[in-house]
Amino acid sequence: MSAEPPTPAQQNVDIIRMAQRLEQRLAERGALGRGLGEYARSLRGQLPDEVLHDIMKINRVRNDLVHRNIDLPLSRRDRESLQASYERAVEHLGRGDLEARSGLRVNPWALAAALLLAALLVWLALTQGPR
Repeated sequence: MSAEPPTPAQQNVDIIRMAQRLEQRLAERGALGRGLGEYARSLRGQLPDEVLHDIMKINRVRNDLVHRNIDLPLSRRDRESLQASYERAVEHLGRGDLEARSGLRVNPWALAAALLLAALLVWLALTQGPR
């Protein structure tokens, strides 16, 4: 008795899991942001362009599957291309070629918001204070 071949949705779950594993590896290396795409972009300059391209390709397909249609059937060629991209990215990240971030990690948007809030408070104190 042979098992039924997996449905497109079952096959696509593997792609989503690939993205989750890459996300975890990037987070372990100090990536900032929410999700795989932001993590990868936060490490631009530390990742070779080819690896960044591979990760972003997986991210685009993952987003299409999750946000549009998990049952979307991908061609065998597309699946093989994604698998090759995943293997290249994991090979690179596994070799430790990513430079370790040193020092304090600061989210630039949080820093900008804090500075803006401080400036607003100073302005309010100067313009609305006792006369």
